Amino acid sequence: MTDQPPDSPPKFWHHFVAVITEVSSNTDREFALKLFAVLMASINAIIIIAVAPGGLLPNALSACAFQLVPLGLIWFPEELGSFTGYVSRGGYIDTETPPILVSAIGWLILLAIPTIATLAAFHSP
Repeated sequence: MTDQPPDSPPKFWHHFVAVITEVSSNTDREFALKLFAVLMASINAIIIIAVAPGGLLPNALSACAFQLVPLGLIWFPEELGSFTGYVSRGGYIDTETPPILVSAIGWLILLAIPTIATLAAFHSP
């Protein structure tokens, strides 16, 4: 017989929530988001490799390497947003991009990849 009411979560979850609360209260929010981005990129890589057919493993690995693009946007938004100057084919950037916008684009790409991969897996013949 247990000492917990039937509707209460297991003790493990109480401990897990306590650990997450302790870590989050002692961690810089920006750094925590960067670590969460790395976790999401790792999950994305697992999803991409899982849904890739056997013959397309090299393509899946290159798709996993693509995870570095959104991670770069999330980890270094100030540096990437401050770029101004010549761009290929005669283009020119004359104003800096706000770091929040650069980071938001990184998160959009990072979250769109597993969504697209999952939809492609369910709609493949």
